[in-house]
Amino acid sequence: MDNYRTEVNIPISRDKRTFEQRRKDMLSNLERSYSKHSRTDIHKNSSSESSIPLSESTIGGSNRHISDWDDEVNRWISETRSKWSEDMKRMRQSMFALEPVDDFDLDHWGNFEPIHSLDDPSTMMEQMERRMESLRQKMGTMSSFGPSHFSGPNSSTMQTSSSRITSSTSHSSGSDPKNLVTKSNVVESTQHTRTVDGETTTTSSHSSSSSNTSGLPGSKINLTNTPGSLITQTSVPCGMMDFLKDAYELGDDGKVHFKVRFDAKDFLPEDIEVTTVDNHLRVHAKKSIKSGNSTTIREFHRSVDLPRSIDHENFQCHMTEDGVLILDAPVKAPDYRTITFQDDRQLGIRPRAESEIKATPNSNKTPVCLTVTGCSEPTIMKDGINGRKLHLEVTVDPIYKADELCVRMDSNRIVITGCQKKTDAKSTSTAEFTQSFEVPETVDPFSVTAQLIGTTLVVEAPLLCTV
Repeated sequence: MDNYRTEVNIPISRDKRTFEQRRKDMLSNLERSYSKHSRTDIHKNSSSESSIPLSESTIGGSNRHISDWDDEVNRWISETRSKWSEDMKRMRQSMFALEPVDDFDLDHWGNFEPIHSLDDPSTMMEQMERRMESLRQKMGTMSSFGPSHFSGPNSSTMQTSSSRITSSTSHSSGSDPKNLVTKSNVVESTQHTRTVDGETTTTSSHSSSSSNTSGLPGSKINLTNTPGSLITQTSVPCGMMDFLKDAYELGDDGKVHFKVRFDAKDFLPEDIEVTTVDNHLRVHAKKSIKSGNSTTIREFHRSVDLPRSIDHENFQCHMTEDGVLILDAPVKAPDYRTITFQDDRQLGIRPRAESEIKATPNSNKTPVCLTVTGCSEPTIMKDGINGRKLHLEVTVDPIYKADELCVRMDSNRIVITGCQKKTDAKSTSTAEFTQSFEVPETVDPFSVTAQLIGTTLVVEAPLLCTV
């Protein structure tokens, strides 16, 4: 939290290129920097260095080499080229829209009586409900509110040969909230394929289970002041943070950057003010509307929560010729040993092997070994004094190594995948699995720590509502 105390004004640079041309130029520059020819020349040199200035901390003590990141970059470029039209459509549809300030009734909130901390709880709730109802009424009439939500491309699908789907529903009987019943369903399947002389055979298994629990929602399991104790799992809607699954991509320098885009085609750069304060990015714009002899000035605003994994003080802002406002910030000290991009170019994290972590126990660059607690479902745990973190344990088949596993976030789901391919002179076999877990709050993909301890994949990440 201490890093977010200062308000920073971000200057806007005018780019005479369109959004599409700017992105094409970025890909062309990356292709020149990461061409196979240049990489071959680099690796022939015994004192070779990466074409991007990765720090020693990102590659030392790992069995994943600099060339692996070069391969990731080239694969990202190739897939971006092949899905160009789909990506452009998705990015334009998912841009943040600047909303009129008066549509949120902000100017009239002062008409409500102030809420004091010593008020009766029922009185406080009534006042808050009146304010929220006013906001809901305004939001319900806004035709432009829909596009402000982020979602993936409609045509995007994830092909998997194994899945675990967890769903839960709650209902209460009578007026007593203690009668609330939660029903959980888990469906898991695993599929293995083997191809021999062009003939493919498939084996699969399927299982399902359900459970019912009664009690208050989000009931406390065990709460102490000790970090690591289990605490209330309160579900928080994360729709407004869905953009995080697509916010990380390569920048002009070949490193991972955090990028958000705003539809500002109705504004000039001088009409817009961009600032960061605390952990928020704020875009404020003014527009003069002339009607006859009168001029009306309307204000537009949008605020976006920022993850703590990015460098808030080094944002760059560009406005393209066709009115796309692009905010770009580097990621703070990313560990390129663990970063990968999935087929949809969403950021994924490869877990560290237990042996790798224990090999350098005294290094400040290596995370401490996570703890296996035996809990099979996502758990919210205390993290330090005021923090909270997600803790998840998944048992994986012993055939999978750490570098064959991947952890990624998809809105309020954490997705675990594994893929192992074996090829010999006569056959090729592939084993794959996917497990998906609902989590109560959005998790920043770059804050995820994943380790394979024995046959247990342990995943931890701080919750965004904490930072």
